[in-house]
Amino acid sequence: MSDGGLLVLLDGKMHVTYGKEDVTGLRLTVDSKTCVFSRDYDPTALRSTTPGKLVRYLVPDLAHVDKGTPYAEIEVMKMYMPLLAPEAGRITQLMQEGSSMVSGDMIASLELDDPSRITRPVVYSGSLPHLKPATVVGDKPHQKLRNSILNIHRILLGYDNQRVRETVDEFFEQAIHPRLPALEFNDSLSVLGGRIPKPIYDGIKGEVAKYEAILATNPVTASFAPYAAEISSLLSRSIEALPHADRKGVSNACSPLRELADQYCDGVQGRLVTLVTSFLEEFLGVEKLFQGKSMQAAVRDLKEQFKDEPSKVVAATLSHHTQSKKKTLVLAILEKVEAQGSVDQYISILNEMSIISGRNIEVSLKAKHMLIRYQLPSYKQRAVAVEASLSAILAVDESSEGPSSSSSRGFSFLDGDLDGSSSNQDRARLIHAMVDQTADLFDVLLGLFSSKNLRLRALAAEIFVRRAYRTYNIDSLHAEAQPPKHLHVEWLFSTQSRNTATGSLGGMVRTDSQDGLALLEERERSRLRFGMLLFFETNEDLEENFADAMNHYRKARLGHASSLNSSGSGIHSLSSSGSGNLSNGMSSPQPSSSSSSNGAPASPLTSSGSHVVPSPSPTLASEAGINILQVVLKQWPQSIAAEQELIKTLGGFLRDRRPLLSSAGIRRVTFVCAKDGHQPRYYTFRERHQFEEDPIFRNIEPALAGDLEIRRLANFDIQQLPTEYHHLHVYYAEDKDRKREADCHRCFFIRAVVRQGDMFTYTENRLVEFLLSEIDRLLSEALDALEVALGRSQYSRAQNHHIFLNVLPEIEFDEKKLAPVVQKIGGRHGRKMWKLGVQQCEIRVKYRRAIPHPALPLRFFVSNPSGFSFRTAHYYEMAVPGSAIILKSLPGEPPGALDGKPADVPYEVMDIMQRRRFQAQHLNTTYVYDFLDLFKEALQQSWTKHADLTGDKVPAKGDLFNAVELILSKEADDVRWGDVTLKTTDRPIGKNTIGMVAWRIQMKTPECPQGREIIVIANDITFQIGSFGPVEDILFKKASELARLEGLPRIYLSANSGARIGLADEVKDKFQVMWVSPSDPSKGFKYLYLEDAEYTTLAKNGSVKAERNEAGHWVITDIIGACHGIGVENLSASGLIAGETSLAYTEIFTITLVTGRSVGIGAYLVRLGQRTVQNEGPIILTGATALNKVLGKDVYESNHQIGGSQIMYTNGVTHLAVNDELGGVASILNWLAYVPSRRGSPGPVLKTMDPIDRDVTFVPSQNGKYDVRHMLVGAPAPDGRVGGGAFLGGLFDKDSFTETLGGWAKTVVTGRARLGGVPVGVIAVEARTVEKVVPADPANMESHEVVTAQAAHVWFPDSSFKTAQAIQDFNNGEELPLFILADWRGFSGGMRDMFDEILKFGSMIVDNLRTYRQPVFIYIPPEGELRGGAWVVLDSMINPQMMEMYADTNSRGGVLEPNGIVEIKYRDRDLLKTMHRIDAKLIAWSQDLAKTTSGSQDAKQIKDAITQREKELLPLYQQVSIKFADLHDTPGRMHAKGSIRQVVPWATSRRYFYHRLQRRLAEERVRKLIKDTRPDLSYTDSTTILQRWFIEKGHPVESWGDDHLVLAWLRADDASFSSRSRELQQQQPVHHEGGDIADVYLAAISKLPLETQRKLAEKLRAQLG
Repeated sequence: MSDGGLLVLLDGKMHVTYGKEDVTGLRLTVDSKTCVFSRDYDPTALRSTTPGKLVRYLVPDLAHVDKGTPYAEIEVMKMYMPLLAPEAGRITQLMQEGSSMVSGDMIASLELDDPSRITRPVVYSGSLPHLKPATVVGDKPHQKLRNSILNIHRILLGYDNQRVRETVDEFFEQAIHPRLPALEFNDSLSVLGGRIPKPIYDGIKGEVAKYEAILATNPVTASFAPYAAEISSLLSRSIEALPHADRKGVSNACSPLRELADQYCDGVQGRLVTLVTSFLEEFLGVEKLFQGKSMQAAVRDLKEQFKDEPSKVVAATLSHHTQSKKKTLVLAILEKVEAQGSVDQYISILNEMSIISGRNIEVSLKAKHMLIRYQLPSYKQRAVAVEASLSAILAVDESSEGPSSSSSRGFSFLDGDLDGSSSNQDRARLIHAMVDQTADLFDVLLGLFSSKNLRLRALAAEIFVRRAYRTYNIDSLHAEAQPPKHLHVEWLFSTQSRNTATGSLGGMVRTDSQDGLALLEERERSRLRFGMLLFFETNEDLEENFADAMNHYRKARLGHASSLNSSGSGIHSLSSSGSGNLSNGMSSPQPSSSSSSNGAPASPLTSSGSHVVPSPSPTLASEAGINILQVVLKQWPQSIAAEQELIKTLGGFLRDRRPLLSSAGIRRVTFVCAKDGHQPRYYTFRERHQFEEDPIFRNIEPALAGDLEIRRLANFDIQQLPTEYHHLHVYYAEDKDRKREADCHRCFFIRAVVRQGDMFTYTENRLVEFLLSEIDRLLSEALDALEVALGRSQYSRAQNHHIFLNVLPEIEFDEKKLAPVVQKIGGRHGRKMWKLGVQQCEIRVKYRRAIPHPALPLRFFVSNPSGFSFRTAHYYEMAVPGSAIILKSLPGEPPGALDGKPADVPYEVMDIMQRRRFQAQHLNTTYVYDFLDLFKEALQQSWTKHADLTGDKVPAKGDLFNAVELILSKEADDVRWGDVTLKTTDRPIGKNTIGMVAWRIQMKTPECPQGREIIVIANDITFQIGSFGPVEDILFKKASELARLEGLPRIYLSANSGARIGLADEVKDKFQVMWVSPSDPSKGFKYLYLEDAEYTTLAKNGSVKAERNEAGHWVITDIIGACHGIGVENLSASGLIAGETSLAYTEIFTITLVTGRSVGIGAYLVRLGQRTVQNEGPIILTGATALNKVLGKDVYESNHQIGGSQIMYTNGVTHLAVNDELGGVASILNWLAYVPSRRGSPGPVLKTMDPIDRDVTFVPSQNGKYDVRHMLVGAPAPDGRVGGGAFLGGLFDKDSFTETLGGWAKTVVTGRARLGGVPVGVIAVEARTVEKVVPADPANMESHEVVTAQAAHVWFPDSSFKTAQAIQDFNNGEELPLFILADWRGFSGGMRDMFDEILKFGSMIVDNLRTYRQPVFIYIPPEGELRGGAWVVLDSMINPQMMEMYADTNSRGGVLEPNGIVEIKYRDRDLLKTMHRIDAKLIAWSQDLAKTTSGSQDAKQIKDAITQREKELLPLYQQVSIKFADLHDTPGRMHAKGSIRQVVPWATSRRYFYHRLQRRLAEERVRKLIKDTRPDLSYTDSTTILQRWFIEKGHPVESWGDDHLVLAWLRADDASFSSRSRELQQQQPVHHEGGDIADVYLAAISKLPLETQRKLAEKLRAQLG
């Protein structure tokens, strides 16, 4: 309620309730009756209220204490706090002094002097009355629907609901109720009956009645759509017929009826679609806000988006919370939609849902599946198509006298004796087409096993077997169907290669085209095997007929063996004469020879549909355990529990018949469970497992087990996981040898087989496109399945996953196009592979160049170890005689890691490098050695971008980058202060023995194509979690010193855990404890000690210091530790590198990439290096866990909340925030492009396509509301302006500005740009009002976010600090000329600003400008103004040698603004004087007044007229005075007074400053030469020398101010300046006190030709007058 009360519905009654918490407890007022729930108060238990350490007790044990007396002292966050006794009594100490404690720990107990003062609450032992439900839900469909909709919306809002699926079921049940429209209209009419006209009421009632009448007679076809349309029409007609004055009121009253009619315009189903779509849109509307963002970043963006609506931020966050049930809700809704078959009505929303990711990946997968299934033919459509294809084959059989026979007993087909007749060829062609069809057929074929047409049933079984075993050689097949519903197929098959040879890829000699792993799986390369398929409708049929089937199986196998042994042919078929009938009437023909004259079979169909090439004659395997049996059952488990029960039943069935199976020589039994419209499920039972189910091969087609290469997982214990994709097989694997260890290798293997038909018919371009799309689809699905699996908590530790795709069809195209295909696939999915921890993706294809060429198996390995550096390796399989198939690198490629290794070698467990990579990835960073790849990738990208802009040629990759690792000259254990140096090494990556790595890198960059060097220092976070020890700090310092010595840029990659902590483990294993009471350790201990033997051992290596006491114990006084680097020495070393980093910042270019967490000293190094690029790694002093422990509650969610980029980028610690490590490295290289290659070298000039002689065409608007960045580098011209559509150029080169510190102090813009390719630092003023946001601290419940508006053109404390910081950065290390576009009215000087130290930061601007060593150009831009203190801190007199001030013609400068100065210097009385001096009327009246007599009527009238005139003129003259004051601030006056050097129009400023900059830089280079040879000379001295040299070249003195001429001279004489500077060493110092300067000029003039001397003399006389 508005007064803060609540209306509570309880037991069907409403109660007005108020609640208030105060010091006494909870005060609850219900219906004017008050009840107080007092706080539980128990002073007898003295507990800690905060985590900390008990330092000491202040009173003895069992002592008496008064109320409020301190009884103990605790340490919290390095502060000591007393604990006070809450009541008087006797204290009993329970916790030992020095003990650590958490909130709630019992410190002591208190026996009260007056126990009656305490009233304790007691547990209520009664029972509560039965209450009515909180809400009453009717039993009518529309009432239930309304309640279901409400519950669904609550779930979508994030509220808990334990009946999600029941809610969805109820919603769908009620939403399609046929009476729903009538009930809803009647409900609305009952409310609106008295508020709407009777004709409308009666008309709607009538339409509803008509619908109910139709519904009663024909409920199936009744639709409300026409009645809804008629109601809408009725409403429109009726309202139009009303008087105009009544229409609005009636229309508003009828709006609920109109909305209902619109909802039912497509009937009940249309209303359902609308509701479901609204639910899904509501779900998407929230989840899209969080896509691709961390929670903190998403909330930050939400707060920005909904500044004035915080409730929306809270609602979105609650809805997205991890405990929300809405994902379950949406999945249930999608399942219902799919079950209804109405996917076509949700295509648009499903497309949107299919692209979401993150925690909603399961929803995305479900949407994708629904879309895929919708696009495919339905089961009925496929069944019709398959039946038509089978009928065509049967028609061929009937038209020939081929090996088909039919009798009263049934139908059988015998594959053999194909004599080459056209009918047999047609049959082979049709069967081949079905076997190689792309579409899934197994579910349809299995459905036909129950067909009443026996011929159709047998042929379906034949096609089923041929499709399943198409990767094998099927040498003979016999299918037989018998009434009523029994069916069996028997066939011979082998895994023998049809054409095996050895050779190399270069000669294109065919190797084994069969999968080597298939051969390993079957273990019988030269033997025919026997298989049989049986079909049973029910388990009863199976039990009844299984024994007879096994007898037949045994006889048929033996018959085939006898036939093969007698014929000597390797391939045989079955004849039509049969013997050995089964009890159900099935017969089996005896085999007979049917080979052609050359001994080859006539034309049996193989897996590829081609003729079989003669090969060495195999024999049918006769020993037990070689052959297979498949049993098809017409049952399909609906749930996991049902599946487990079925597997248990089938396993028991087979175990009871093991002797029967063994006697038949069966090695494997596979049960195929079928259901119409569902993919079959496979359960395999192996003899070697005593016919227990093999879960590894669950739901894998037996014939494809070898193609999945499961045996390569031999080093792991594997467990198959179910997945939505039936063609994907996901295995969770654990290292067998280290299964119970914490660092056990746990990963996922995902396998899939591409089984599309023969691809020879594709054109080459289409084939590449097809292969790319198919592999791309499978890889995408594999990654989705992996993401779902990793989302389960039990698999969260899995990493280093592997994906294997086996493309079975032979592919014909140029092998040179294979690598680009793989590269495209990897480029598309590489980032996601890295994110999910996929170590490698392996793709196997069978490739041929053209039809005459044999197929060759190739393998492509795709990896992305760093997440940004994509790698591929390509191999072909080569059969080595007498050995396994091995892998060989493709010709023209260097040998890969797998070159020469067997193709079927089991996958190795994760090696040390892989472990480190994934350990780093788990810590949200990149493994330290992989950063070299990132530098290469970023360098390549920068060259590509530069080449695209300028057309320059990109150097060869091998010449771009070279890195040499730097290590210490001594082993880590021997390192001590100062006795170590650096040396280079070429050791393999990952062999570091300390947690710090350094490199010297040489690289060719676009700005330095000849090459430049950098020093890179990096933490290895995988080595003792990246902590700093003395050895790490020494390497850091030595590498940094090397950078300073050579003047090279120093880059630090920060990912660490602060200073290393440790304990002396050798002492920890040996010390003893002397207890106060050995029988009661709770009384505490006296000391720690060592026995004699342990002390002797430890004292030798200096691990401890101890003193012997009377008891003979060595009492430990100091633990030194044998290991260096476990304590305070780490802090000393940290101080060493802190000082080194601070010094390096002042001498060279330093920059830090925060790529992982940076803690303690790591955080200080970041700040001491100043320039910071931050990825996701937080910069913190204390971790969130430690702070939460101190605070006693979970306040901070993560370290990112404390020191992430959302904090550090907005407070100025971080200069640039990036999304990933590659972006960070690219930002560093881009920053380096503005920096000299070495200290003191000229700045790198980059080729630019932006002409230097163009005008600056972007003009700031007079209202000041523009983006100052457009002033710097231009912007597209807006439509409607002159030159619309063109580009309006800015002062600097187009696209050359890189902003830094952009998140902090936004009233000032800082960064780097180029002017004619020359790098410069830039500081400009934001022309728009910005907001400063100070976040709330979760640790302080009283704090809240503070948003402050900061006006443009004013320096605030933060922007003053930012300006000073930027100046310092440009000067130190970067050595950049500086441009300041000065447009400040002054400093903000309010009380809060003064408190926030604006004076200090403003003074820092002066300090840093005074010491600036490069040219500084202060320019007041058009419409800009520089006033008061802002002018003072930028005036060129601060550093006259380097600073120059300029102004545009439309700029202003002065102490105060004109409005302010006239208030002081041109007040009203001065304005009146001006009026009387200028205005003719006032002048005349004043003269008339002087002539009149004082006090006369005329004088009074004149005075009144004068007063009235003054009032009229005063506003006008105030404007005159402002203009008058403004004319004192013009650029003309600034120049006249020498305050600025020159007035530079904005339009020509680019070309002017370019030449001025070039002249100053060239001049400074010569000054540096002079200073190096003559350090005693001052800056003025060097200027004098330069002027003398200039005059000596014949240039007139007055030309010294001509930048073009002086620059031309400096460039032309550049080679001579070095020798001239050396000559100065022989000369006396130049002085110019008094008249000495004239002597210098006279000496210079005397060296000129006489004619030139005469001209100079004439000019001097003329000028001097």
